[in-house]
Amino acid sequence: MGLLLLVFLKIDYRFIESFTCCQDDHDYFMHAETIALDFDLDYTNQLAGYEEKRFSSNGKIAPKGFIGTGIFSSIFLYVGNLFEINDLKDNIFNYKILFYSLSSVVYLFWGIFLFNTIINDLKLKIHPMTVLILTSATGLIYYSFERYSMTHVYEFFSTTLVIYFSHKFYKTNKNIYAFLVPIAIALAFSVRWVNYFILFLPYITYSLFKTSYKKESLMKNNLFLVSSIFSFISFVYLNYSIYGSATLNPQFVYGTEKMASGYFANNNGLTAFLSENISNLFKIVITQEFGILYFSPLIFFASSYTLFLIFSKKINTSTKIFLLISFIFVYGPVLLWKSTASSYGFRYLLSSVSLCLIIFMHYKKYNENKFVNYYLIIISLFSLLSILFFETTLGTQLSLTEVSNSFDRQLRFSQPLYLSGLLESFFNLESYLKIFTTSFFGVFILKIVLTLFNIEELNSFLGNLGLPVSNSDFQELLINLENISILKIFIVVVLIYLLVGYFYKNIKDYEKI
Repeated sequence: MGLLLLVFLKIDYRFIESFTCCQDDHDYFMHAETIALDFDLDYTNQLAGYEEKRFSSNGKIAPKGFIGTGIFSSIFLYVGNLFEINDLKDNIFNYKILFYSLSSVVYLFWGIFLFNTIINDLKLKIHPMTVLILTSATGLIYYSFERYSMTHVYEFFSTTLVIYFSHKFYKTNKNIYAFLVPIAIALAFSVRWVNYFILFLPYITYSLFKTSYKKESLMKNNLFLVSSIFSFISFVYLNYSIYGSATLNPQFVYGTEKMASGYFANNNGLTAFLSENISNLFKIVITQEFGILYFSPLIFFASSYTLFLIFSKKINTSTKIFLLISFIFVYGPVLLWKSTASSYGFRYLLSSVSLCLIIFMHYKKYNENKFVNYYLIIISLFSLLSILFFETTLGTQLSLTEVSNSFDRQLRFSQPLYLSGLLESFFNLESYLKIFTTSFFGVFILKIVLTLFNIEELNSFLGNLGLPVSNSDFQELLINLENISILKIFIVVVLIYLLVGYFYKNIKDYEKI
């Protein structure tokens, strides 16, 4: 399993010197950097020369991306900088980037560990490996093991914290958990302000598993109320410190007021508005461009099962309403932007992974269907393959020019025929070579080989085997590997194996149930 994870762990966004303005990846890194290195919320040094390209208002300049990802990852960047001070400072893959990039890996596994704890507490027959596969196959493993500086893993972890503390309170009625729930909610909102369904998670958690909980109201707990006030004031003050305004409006930061208002101002009437959005919902499910039926089976199943629950008598009316509103908030950004969001998968849907997991847990508590189990596992494995083969061929690569996406929008970074391209890539040798040379498994092997042979000898040997060693990316990789300390590669390998070791401990705990 450790070797497999090293195959998924990619160098694409890791073998860099730093982040350059102005993408989301850069924004979240800037937050982490100003917290970890400057110990302030002044971004003038981070954004010098790029002031007008990011948020600029009220005498404040700041990243457009929200601070939560930076809060969670800053400790890793801080530790990396301590290593950097005593290092020769490689031009690429310096210790700051190394430790910062590992943050998302740790939080992904930590979230999975927390869910396994909840599952054990509730005595559900769900294997820890199932949780790992279903969670990773949503696309989260891509945003952990490759494009690590995005919000999605941190959304998963922070919303998991809300669920975990809520579960612990209802299970034990301990005041400490009541106090921690609002703090977790504030942290989750700081990652992405538009995830309003976070507010419903404590109630949804209780309602779905109330037969396993003690009857105790979270809203009537004094520590919960005190913590709620403290967390809200802290959240607002943080926003004021960064943006110069005590705003709760994400459109103020992103400057998307006109687009959001235009979405609802459909001149063709309510019927046309509903028809278009229902049609787009079907596209999200079945499109070749990362349709969730094939590429995010957990999200597809949880969404479908929620519809079943809404029309059944298995849950009360309040829970039905909260679940429906939650998924409206989840699918809303996709329907608004009519895009997969310029990267792997329908990434805006990834905010719902924790919610989808507890819905899946509810299903497993009261149902058992072999077809559902087979679908979730088999298609999840297919989805993991799709992540592994992403951008290995032209058919799996996002477009660099504007093309018509699944919603008939002309956009860059789209791939309307991704499913077909993926199937073709399975039979393309170059796909496997690219997977190997861009993975830490390949890097680990090549680094060992380069300690025994120089680049010329290695090229000669591989060339005699008929491999395309003339590829410029491959040659650049070899040059970079010569200059990268083997200690850095060793740190990565050790971390992966520590996480795997702890995961197998989880499996042993499960087997004791």
